[in-house]
Amino acid sequence: MRTSLSNRRSWTLLVLACVAACGRQPDQGQAILAAYDEIASASLWPGFQPDSLPLAVYDGRTTYLLRHPDPPADFAPVAGRPDLWSFAGHYDAVRANTSTEIGGALTATLLSGGDTTRSPATLAAVLVHEAFHVYQRQNHPDWWTNEFELFVYPVEDAGLLAERRLETEAVRRALGARDDTARACWTRCALALREARYTRMTDGSIAYERGSELIEGLAHYIQYLASAERQTALPEGRTFAADEVRPRTYAIGTAFATLLDSLAPDWKAQLVRGAATSLDELLGQVPAVREVAACTFAADERAAARSQAEADIAQLLDRRLALRSEFMATAGPRLVIEAADDALLRLEVFDPANVQRLGATDVLHTRWLVLSNAGSRLEVLDRSALSEGFGPHPLFNGVRRLTLTGLAREPVVREVEGAVVVEAPGFEGSFAGARLERDGTTLIVRLAAPSD
Repeated sequence: MRTSLSNRRSWTLLVLACVAACGRQPDQGQAILAAYDEIASASLWPGFQPDSLPLAVYDGRTTYLLRHPDPPADFAPVAGRPDLWSFAGHYDAVRANTSTEIGGALTATLLSGGDTTRSPATLAAVLVHEAFHVYQRQNHPDWWTNEFELFVYPVEDAGLLAERRLETEAVRRALGARDDTARACWTRCALALREARYTRMTDGSIAYERGSELIEGLAHYIQYLASAERQTALPEGRTFAADEVRPRTYAIGTAFATLLDSLAPDWKAQLVRGAATSLDELLGQVPAVREVAACTFAADERAAARSQAEADIAQLLDRRLALRSEFMATAGPRLVIEAADDALLRLEVFDPANVQRLGATDVLHTRWLVLSNAGSRLEVLDRSALSEGFGPHPLFNGVRRLTLTGLAREPVVREVEGAVVVEAPGFEGSFAGARLERDGTTLIVRLAAPSD
């Protein structure tokens, strides 16, 4: 059931007025949804109708579900708003700022958790970002990226890092140019640097970068357009660390879209109809960019970029060692899951925005991870865990060991229907045929393949 636009707008104004009058956020979830509906009235992208998509928001007290076609039975109607339902507490499916299926419907989700450092309008813009992902998945399934490539991206190559940073600076200069000629000149420079860099990268890494700019960069661009606190698409001085590959795609994707707004106003329609498969390719087709001579960096600028890249990569390697040592030295009970080669744990879910590769096989997960095999499944949420991969990829080929340190208390172990269930703060797992060992305050769960 959907309420009318006029009724919805009245509800929006009422909630926002209450927030303003009270000088606080008596119900953050409803305030976010009210601000979202204000944003949703704007035209942000061809065919994208943010006020038609299901939304879920957890605000630290209540999970709200808006415009869902078939709300789960756990949700109760909200008085005066026939398209809004609530669940007291944290609804399990709302695990992150993402898009996920709830009650069979693809739903944009926001995990604000009572965040008071950002306004409802700012959080609503983040929710619009996630709603755009719903639109992308439903209308452009060919827009995608392989997140596994993030773990084999050549972050330790100083030459590539220097060129990547010069490209970033060229994009920044294009955004700040005073006229279209200068804007096209620096855009051409950025694309030339990218073309040269791509000749030394694998197809997988190139596809990851372009795909993430298309998926996350465009969603961030929509968030940028929707934000009441908009500043600049690419802040001054933001160079991005050697391993900040994913965050950079958000910013560069937004910057490319902003340049296209200036240089090719019909670019959105071109992209939707398949005139290009990446934003940089679309920029390269703009006549003003294609026909202008590329701007260039001075030799001392290039030398400085290379020198800084070498220093930063040395620092990155040192930081990885320090992070691993710090994690392993954390005091308190610990839990180790070890899988035999024929019972490797496979990746179900991970949060690509909260991972740190620490070596050829080791990945530090700092927020969310779900692994499973034929007889076992585990979830880590809102705490750190170190995974050790099997084979050439730290996650894609399976995980042989998972370590959690610094637990607030020793894990609780019980047996449920023949499976060993292990619970600890931020961890729960069910393991069939597991063998348990204790070494002081360390619990080791050894997994073998289920017997026929």
